Amino acid sequence: MDSSAGHYNTPMPRTPRTRRYIFNTLTVVSLLLMLATAGLWVDSYWKIRTIEDRWTTRKQSRSITFTSCWGTFVLAGSLVKPPQVIQTSMDGWEFTTQEATEIPRGLVALLIYDMDSAFAGFGITWQRKLANGFYKSHLLFPHWFLTLIFAIGPTIWLFKWNNRRKLGANGCPSCAYDLTGNETGVCPECGVGVSADTSN
Repeated sequence: MDSSAGHYNTPMPRTPRTRRYIFNTLTVVSLLLMLATAGLWVDSYWKIRTIEDRWTTRKQSRSITFTSCWGTFVLAGSLVKPPQVIQTSMDGWEFTTQEATEIPRGLVALLIYDMDSAFAGFGITWQRKLANGFYKSHLLFPHWFLTLIFAIGPTIWLFKWNNRRKLGANGCPSCAYDLTGNETGVCPECGVGVSADTSN
């Protein structure tokens, strides 16, 4: 009885095929995000796209704005005390698009240099008090940074695919590990079973 209960409580280990499926799925998602970010990168020099969310409580009004402009993502948050400064009717999500010429490129550069901490296109300002109970926070980072991060998964997949292609029949079908001379019938890298033809 106890042994059966312990059996049901023990999580099933992930098989190499499951790990490969998860990795391929994450690679596809990462590739789509990389292409979307690269597209926004190019688009940001013609169009400035902004998503803003506002909400008001009894004590304060807040808003979060995410903007893509001139090769830079700008995440801004504002806090207003008292909340009467921003009307409740303005609460909610709003998506706007405008021509890039309406916001000069130099304004983004000026915003970066005005950060409390800035380096190589990255910048951050936290809870800076401007006037009349108005506080502003900014986080700036370039499009190429997110594009580079999302490119990691597809790059790893490409290296594995290239190794599998070079090894041919001597490579593990799951992880592309070189199985030349392996007579155990099991890949030592990922544990998947392989045929004798693969390891010879």
